[in-house]
Amino acid sequence: MPSASLRIRVAAVSASTAIALAVVLAGCSGSSPEAASPSATPSAIPTVSAACVSSGSASDSVRVSGDFGATPNVSMDAPLTVSKTQRTVVIPGTGDKAKPGSIANVSFTLYNGTTGKTVTSTGYGTGRTSPITVDAGQVITGLAKTLNCAQAGERVVGVIPASEAFGSAGSSQLGISANQVIVIVADVVSLSPTKASGDVVAPPAGLPTVTRAGDGKPTLTVPSGYTPPATTQIVTLIKGKGAVVGPTDSVVIQYQGTDLATGKIFDQTWGASPYSGAVNGFVPGFTNAIVGQTVGSQVLAIIAPADGYGPQGGNSSAGIGKTDTLVFVIDILVAEAAPAG
Repeated sequence: MPSASLRIRVAAVSASTAIALAVVLAGCSGSSPEAASPSATPSAIPTVSAACVSSGSASDSVRVSGDFGATPNVSMDAPLTVSKTQRTVVIPGTGDKAKPGSIANVSFTLYNGTTGKTVTSTGYGTGRTSPITVDAGQVITGLAKTLNCAQAGERVVGVIPASEAFGSAGSSQLGISANQVIVIVADVVSLSPTKASGDVVAPPAGLPTVTRAGDGKPTLTVPSGYTPPATTQIVTLIKGKGAVVGPTDSVVIQYQGTDLATGKIFDQTWGASPYSGAVNGFVPGFTNAIVGQTVGSQVLAIIAPADGYGPQGGNSSAGIGKTDTLVFVIDILVAEAAPAG
């Protein structure tokens, strides 16, 4: 997750998106983006096993009908009881298969497995998917287990115990009490890449350069004697072929941030997992580097203090001074507009 060094506020999003994200973000190790501590080397984030979760009597007992991509008809004999997550495939998929670290674009409905009641839904159809990283560090463990091994085009049922969901704390926002089982019926619409993909663009001479490992992880090299610009400079390094990012979209990104004053990486998703959130929830220079770009692009953003942490007097927890220029390499993986209506 981005640390406090990057996110300085949580932007407003639509009610339906906020509810969906409440489920998606509930597994963030008990901390919010504002509270997370930046580090030069990302701490290990727990991930799900590569092994696929099996079906069981509880997940098999959930009755689901209806077409993929349309609101399902669901009934169950509540209360359901499970000690570990069970997953049952209702409609097989034929597309790409999710694995730990994959980004699945999912339409889902969440149910209270203890009461049998519907909790919330993303809805179904265009603009009704939520990008979910298959990573127990970013989502509730049972959701990551449910989506792991799912193929695009698949409808899957996950029955999740409280220990792999909201635990003894429950979720007041979702109306789930302590120690309640939850059920998720998810349509995996597609999988998104985990690194930038498109046409390589030659950057202007004299700028910091970026080389990429096979997995997409960037390495930034700053020329000797480089003097940063007085104003923010944004350069496209890879031009993606996807949709244009709008000013209120939710995005999934990979990024790496370097402080030019120290030469140190102070925050990055590489080595952990991609970040998802509102595009207008970052420091201004970072948001401006993403909005207007196309999905699949990689962007080099050289952010002047005025568009970074200058107005806040720096960011001491990240070791960023008020006059420090920041350099971000950003891969834009997904952009999701708020549903209409």
